[in-house]
Amino acid sequence: LLVPYNAGDCDVTKRLEQQTDGKISHALLQVYIHCGFTLRAMERRGPILDRDAVTKLRGVIVPRSADIVMRLRQIAGPEFNPNTPAQVARLLFDQLKLPKVDGRKTGKDILDELAMKSKHSAIRLMQRQRKVSRMESSLDGYEKSAAMHGGELRTIWWLTGAATGRLRSGKSDKAEKEAGVMNFQNLYKNPLMKNPLVSDANWRIALEEK
Repeated sequence: LLVPYNAGDCDVTKRLEQQTDGKISHALLQVYIHCGFTLRAMERRGPILDRDAVTKLRGVIVPRSADIVMRLRQIAGPEFNPNTPAQVARLLFDQLKLPKVDGRKTGKDILDELAMKSKHSAIRLMQRQRKVSRMESSLDGYEKSAAMHGGELRTIWWLTGAATGRLRSGKSDKAEKEAGVMNFQNLYKNPLMKNPLVSDANWRIALEEK
């Protein structure tokens, strides 16, 4: 079975070469080919999750999130859920009478635009709440990935697709989320989220020895 498979593979590869000849940079193609081996090796390892740091970070994030939600409920009502877009829209556009931007959408760009137009504290609280909520969900992803890969986080690296030319990381389809694949390119604007990711599980011992 291997002979016809390999022959077919070679045939397809040669056809692609003939069809793309003169349309692509062969020097760049060689760079991609050689980088592919490096990225494949990188995917077999990943940063180690420092579980003590995760515990400490949750001890900061959880109270902060609870405080923000409490303050939002003082404005919007005791049943307000900041993770429900319909309730956020009702708060912003019905209760606070803020100007609608692109209908009743409440995404990040909308909140940023509203923040430039209004000084109401609810907008800043919603922005902060979403940052904290994202940190919480990222920690959940860290722990899931580490649990599935012997304490290390994993990703998939892509050479193409980013407009800036940098590497892309991870993928959003369901199968890879279930496999514990992280998005490393977003690790992470908040420096607190870098603390749980270490290169050596025994790094504290090394510090103590010094």
